Amino acid sequence: MDLNATERSILVLLHRDVITQDGPYDDAQIADELALTQEAVKAGLRSVYATLQLPRLTEAERRVVVVLCRPLRQEDSPTPATNREVANAVFLAEDTVKAHLRALYEKFGLGQFSHNQKRARLAERILQSGLLSTPAQADEPASAASPPRRPPSPPPRFPWTRRLRGHRAIPVAVLASLAAGAPLVVWSPWQDASATHAICADRRDNDQDGKTDLNV
Repeated sequence: MDLNATERSILVLLHRDVITQDGPYDDAQIADELALTQEAVKAGLRSVYATLQLPRLTEAERRVVVVLCRPLRQEDSPTPATNREVANAVFLAEDTVKAHLRALYEKFGLGQFSHNQKRARLAERILQSGLLSTPAQADEPASAASPPRRPPSPPPRFPWTRRLRGHRAIPVAVLASLAAGAPLVVWSPWQDASATHAICADRRDNDQDGKTDLNV
C-alpha cells in the first residue's frame, strides 16, 4: 500500500485498537498517541480510506466497525459483535448504534441482504480491506508500541518473608527485637490459648530465676 508515515501509523493504531479492549480510539486519542493535530488525523484517515478504496467513515462509524469486528479477530468467532456489545464499548445507546450500522450498510451497498448477512458482510469487507490490519513492513511508532512489561519481582532474600499457608511468617522487626533480648510471646493459628499461656508462664519463671541468680 502506498501510504505515508502518518497513514501507516494510523493503521497500526487501528490494528491495535481492534485486538484490545481499551478503545475504540476516537480522533483525539489517535492525535495524542501520534503527537498530531486532530485535523492531521482526519486528513490521514481520509487518505487511508481512499487508498483502501473504502467509503469515508465518520469517527463514530469507525469506532462502531472496530468493535463489530473484534470477535472475528480475537476469538475466531464466526459472528460479529452484537448491537449491545458495540453500544457498551462505544458508550452509545443501542438505537444510535443501529442508526450508524444502517448508514454503514448503505455506504457499503449492502441493502439487499438480510439483517444478519449485512452485519457479517460489513465485517468481512472491513477486515478484507486492511483497515484493521497492520500494513506490510510498517514500523510501529514508539507511542503505539505495547507498554513494557513490569519485570518479575526478585525472590525474597530470607525464607521468613514468604507466606506460609496464608499467614505471614515472623517479620524482620520481631526477629530484631528477639535478638535484643526482648520478651517474646509465640502464637500461631495452630496453637490453642492454653499452650500460649504455658509459654508465657515459662518465660516469666525463667526471668525470675535470672533475677534470683543476680541477687545471690
